[in-house]
Parts: sequence; C-alpha cells; structure tokens
Amino acid sequence: MAAAFFSKKLARDWLGEGLTEAIGRLNDILLLFLGWLLGTLSPGIGRAILSGYRRRELLHGLSQECIELRFTLAVALFGSRSELREMDVRTLQLIKPILVNYEGADDRELVEIFRQLTSDSDDQVATSMNERPRQFSGQWPMPYDLPLLDAHLGELTLLPIARQEQLMRVRAELNLFNEQVAYVRHLVDRSFEVTGPNHAITLANLEIAKRNLAVRSEALIRTFSRFLARTDAGPRYAAP
Repeated sequence: MAAAFFSKKLARDWLGEGLTEAIGRLNDILLLFLGWLLGTLSPGIGRAILSGYRRRELLHGLSQECIELRFTLAVALFGSRSELREMDVRTLQLIKPILVNYEGADDRELVEIFRQLTSDSDDQVATSMNERPRQFSGQWPMPYDLPLLDAHLGELTLLPIARQEQLMRVRAELNLFNEQVAYVRHLVDRSFEVTGPNHAITLANLEIAKRNLAVRSEALIRTFSRFLARTDAGPRYAAP
C-alpha cells in the first residue's frame, strides 16, 4: 500500500512539473508569435494613421485653394454680367452667397461693397445693374490655375474615388474656362487691328465670346461648390 501511494504521488509530481514546463513553453511561443504579429502589422497601422492625417491635410489645402479661386471667379462673373447688362436672379443666387459670406483675409472692403450692393432683393439688384449705362471697358480676362492641386496630383489616390472624380472635373472645367479666356483675349487684340466691316464682325464675335465665358464661369463655380459641399471646409462654403 505504501509503495503504491508513493508511486502515485511521484506520478502526480512528475505530471505537474511536465505540465508547468509545457505551459511555460507555450507562453514563450505565444509571446514570440505576438511580437512577430505586432512587428508585421505596426508599419501598416502607422501608414494608415499617417494616410488619414495626410488625407485630411490635403483636402483642407485643396478646399482653401478652391474657395479663393471661386471667390475670384464670382467677382469676375458679377463684373462681366453687369458689363453685358445681362444680370439675372439666377446668376445672383449663384454668386451672392459666395461674395457676401467670403471669410478670406483679403478683399474685406470688396466684400463689404458687395453686401451693400446686394442688400436689396435679387430682382431689384438685377434690374439696377442692367439699367446702368453700358461702359465698354475692354475687360482683359485672366486665365487661372490651381497650383496646389497640380503639385499633388500623385497624392489624390489617398482620397476616395468620388472625391478624385470631383477634382478631375474641376481641372477639366478650369481648362475649358482658360480656353475661352484665350479666345476672348484674341478677339480683344483683333478688335484693335481690323477696321471697317471686319471690325464690326470682330466686335459681334467678342460679344458672343464674353457671354460664353460667363457661362463657363458659372459652370466652374458650380463645380467648385459641389466639391466644397463635401469637404472639411463645411457646408457654409457651398453655393446653390
């Protein structure tokens, strides 16, 4: 009996030591595996975090660039429609929120002037602008660019496909706008070079070209607004 008892006790002790050793080895293996797993995943996690920061930073910068150029275009559109005496409520509803709500550091006096000019109803403002004596000021339209967008085209893959498509549409509309600017400038130059019937034809073509430029301005402004309506810049920067 005693021998059997001691044999069972030794067996339990031996099994206990073996189990403890096995558990210890298993813990070592698990720690090694966990270290390998963290080492493998950490770069990816770090890149994902950095990509998120970079995406927000990129969107913010592009939004500010679009906001500034959209304001410039709205000012130019107000001037061109007024010069053509073709101001209408639709145009005012497009550009008025952009002009009076602009929060940039520059052109504060200009914003205040627009607020005073547009303090009446849209119908009254349109009528007033169209009744002013027409002045052939020979406006010289300027081409524009988006240097920040052009410089970071390679990083647009950080953005969702829908946002990339919107920015590509912005670039396409800007190219169309600049092409029309070049044509208007060509006709302005030509108007000083030709005489007689050719001069009258050139002026008529110039009138049409300026109208088309105003149409291109509206299209570009709306494209900017669609992009800005869904960025970190916030809905307050969107226009109808």
